[in-house]
Amino acid sequence: MNAVKFVRGSVTSWSGSIVYWACVVCSRKVAGPEHAPSKETFCSRCNGGVPVIARYQLSVDVADDLQSIWFSIFGDALQPLFDYPADEVIRQVERTPRGKQLLIQAVDSILLGAAVVLEVQPHRGEIRPSRSCRVKKISLICSCGDSIMSELLHLSEKTTQAKEANMESRGATFSSRCNFLNRKRVFASPD
Repeated sequence: MNAVKFVRGSVTSWSGSIVYWACVVCSRKVAGPEHAPSKETFCSRCNGGVPVIARYQLSVDVADDLQSIWFSIFGDALQPLFDYPADEVIRQVERTPRGKQLLIQAVDSILLGAAVVLEVQPHRGEIRPSRSCRVKKISLICSCGDSIMSELLHLSEKTTQAKEANMESRGATFSSRCNFLNRKRVFASPD
């Protein structure tokens, strides 16, 4: 078994689905049941209907002074960055207007430019861009204390407040326009 190694650097970019539905048996990505995570779905690896769970997945580009390497991070290794189980993140995204865009914005806000330490287990030999590594843990250095989920909740709240303020201002504009038109009618009436 290969020894665990630590990689320190800054996250320069990321990609991935963030949260996905996975087979409970083999953790392979499957088509998720819409709004019903307790239902079964077909897994091609297990060759049958299986229950599904939500899992995290992100690929991050971590750069130091010499090079940058992409690492794929799955499941429990990402849980500390979110502070919530993956199915709760899915529920929050589904019940929030523009939820997917806000989740992406939250990940950008917390991860991009963040100094991180990755605890990795190289698959074969040393850590190189052409070889895969299993990331066991990701830790933020000097983080602002927020998790991605708390940032998502904060952005959702700001969006809701902005929407309410916009509706109020539209209502005020509409009522002032109605008052103006009513005054205009009073002055224009032929008495």
